[in-house]
Amino acid sequence: MLFRSRYPPSISGGQQQRVSLARALVRDSDALLLDEPMSQLEPQLRAVLRARVKDYIQHNKKTVIFVTHDQTEAVALADKIAVMENGDLKQLASPYEISAKPSNVFVASFIGEPPMNILKAKISTTEEKLIFEILNDRNEKTFSINFNKDNLQKDNLAKLANDQLITLGIRPHKIFFNEKDSNFDGKASSSSYHWLGDQVHIGIEINGSSIIGVADRNFEPSSDVKLNFPAESINIFNLETEQKRKITDDIFSDSYPSWNSEGTEIAFVSDRGSFTSGEFDGEMYNHDYGQTDIYTVNANDGFIKRITETKYNESHPVWANT
Repeated sequence: MLFRSRYPPSISGGQQQRVSLARALVRDSDALLLDEPMSQLEPQLRAVLRARVKDYIQHNKKTVIFVTHDQTEAVALADKIAVMENGDLKQLASPYEISAKPSNVFVASFIGEPPMNILKAKISTTEEKLIFEILNDRNEKTFSINFNKDNLQKDNLAKLANDQLITLGIRPHKIFFNEKDSNFDGKASSSSYHWLGDQVHIGIEINGSSIIGVADRNFEPSSDVKLNFPAESINIFNLETEQKRKITDDIFSDSYPSWNSEGTEIAFVSDRGSFTSGEFDGEMYNHDYGQTDIYTVNANDGFIKRITETKYNESHPVWANT
């Protein structure tokens, strides 16, 4: 009603987009193609409209192809995401699969804020350890990440040849800071510090190599940062083809999230440790650094999404640190 008597040139670009979107939705089509329908909106209004569009799609059981360059929109709205480069389909999967198990280096470096750290590495093995030696542009070792073989799928380790060159992907959100039990060999210092309200993006320099990590807001910059790279942070890609190697899942499979259907107990290896919840009808509460993170879990595709963050309450029902 607000724009009913007005012509398109008399309203703003954002208002024109909202009118066009409303006209498309009220037609009650069997399928909708929405090509960046919120690109002209300011961020706050876009977040509100995104939630309303999602509710409308789910309530009316609509099939929608939603084109966007905003990965936040893609993750928030989609059941499946198709990532494309120059007209080629690179991966079609759930938002969780796209983020946690990218099929190639392009998807890994495109999805995520900040995106995955992409590093050249060499595999080295001993009787007790699997070692990833990180290399610089001159193929000189800058630091290494070590995994005890007892914690991996030993039967599949033979598939990794010693001294083989690979591309290693490490999710910034999976890096642990100031851990006592570090599997990192090298000297790291924080070179940049970007506070984003609920988290901090940390630039880390290690003997000439640079990576980005995500810490909580209590992180203190230091010239000697202790790091831990858990198994679930690691993705192995072929150096030449840039395709993800299946060996990643074969070796580290026990470190990925696991769950049952809604209404049953759900186990999840979180960004800060492994925790178990009780029966919460699809909601999972994660006690993490004195706070409680609330997740929704889709049992069909395993998509886990944090809904909100509140201070930890001792009266909260659940918590066994496993």
